Amino acid sequence: MRQHAQRKRARGRGPARWAAFTIVVGVLAGLLVELATAPGYAIRGAEIDGPAELADSARACVPIGANAYLTRMGRLERTIARDLRVEEAHAQRTGGGILRISLRPRTAEAQIPLEDGDFGLVDSRGLVFDERPSRDSATLIGGMERDGAVVGSRIDPACMGTVRDVRREASRQRLDPVAEVSFETDGRVHAVLAGGTELRLGPPEAIRDKIAVAAGAVRSAPAATIGYVDVELLQHIVMAPRSR
Repeated sequence: MRQHAQRKRARGRGPARWAAFTIVVGVLAGLLVELATAPGYAIRGAEIDGPAELADSARACVPIGANAYLTRMGRLERTIARDLRVEEAHAQRTGGGILRISLRPRTAEAQIPLEDGDFGLVDSRGLVFDERPSRDSATLIGGMERDGAVVGSRIDPACMGTVRDVRREASRQRLDPVAEVSFETDGRVHAVLAGGTELRLGPPEAIRDKIAVAAGAVRSAPAATIGYVDVELLQHIVMAPRSR
C-alpha cells in the first residue's frame, strides 16, 4: 500500500513540475522579448577613438537601432576589422545606447608598386592593406609588381624578412636609409640607399656579412661618386662609379 501511495504522489508531481517549468520558460521568454524590443536598450550611436579616416568606416558598421545587449561585440569588432586598414578594433557597451569603439590602425613598413600604377602600403606581415597615388619615405619593395600585387594580397614572408634584414644591417653599419629593396626573378637582391648608391647583394644569404663589406667599400670613397657595390661574391667585390 505504501509503495502504491508513493507512486500516486510521484505521478501527481510530474504535471506540477511541467507546469512550473512552462511558467518559468514563459517568464524568461517575456523578459527576453522585452529586452529585445525596449527602446531604452537600442544602440543610438558610437564614440570612436581612432584616426578620422577609419572612424567613418567603423561607424558605418554600427547597427543603429539594434539591441545593445543582444549585439555581439566580438562580431562587431570582426566586421570593423574587415577594413584592411584596421589592425585591431575593440568595442564595448557604455550604457545609454552608446558604444565605445577604439581602433588601432595598421602601420606601413614598406610600399610596393601596384598593377594600377599606385603604391600599396605593406604591413610587417606582408599584407598590402591600402594604396597611395605616390611614394613616400617608406622602403619600396621592387620586383613584386610582376606578380600582380593588389590591395589585399600578401608578399612572401621570406621577402619581407629579407627587407627587414637589409634595413637593419644598413642601419647598423650607419649607411644611408634603405630607399628600395628589389628582388630579381632569379632571387637576387638589390638595395638602393637614399643617397642613390646601389648594393648588389646577390642571393639573400649572409646579408649581414655582405652589407658589412659593402659599407666598408662605401666608406672608402665619397658616397656621391659610387654607382654600385657588388658584394654577391665576398671574395670578389666590384665597385663602379656613378654615371654622370
